[in-house]
Amino acid sequence: MRVVLDANVFISAAISKGPSHRIVQAERYVATLAAAADVVSDPATGPALTHDQDDDYVIYLARAHHADFIVSGDADLLEWHEQDLPVVSPAEFETRLNQI
Repeated sequence: MRVVLDANVFISAAISKGPSHRIVQAERYVATLAAAADVVSDPATGPALTHDQDDDYVIYLARAHHADFIVSGDADLLEWHEQDLPVVSPAEFETRLNQI
């Protein structure tokens, strides 16, 4: 499964509590990300896709790397009407992972 995680997911996970935010120690969090993630350069962008063009890089990144879906807490991405790949919240992502 190839997933693009919006930066807001990392920030929320690091500072929040709740079922979809289970980060206890910052060092462990960073180490886990480094071991499990493929870090890639920002993609080339094109025409505006959402109401907030600052969010469009996430879509272009997901397309460029053939992601199965995007995980984000951003309303502009979650409500993007022309989704050609699903955008899901962190809680929905956790549910999907538990179903595998």
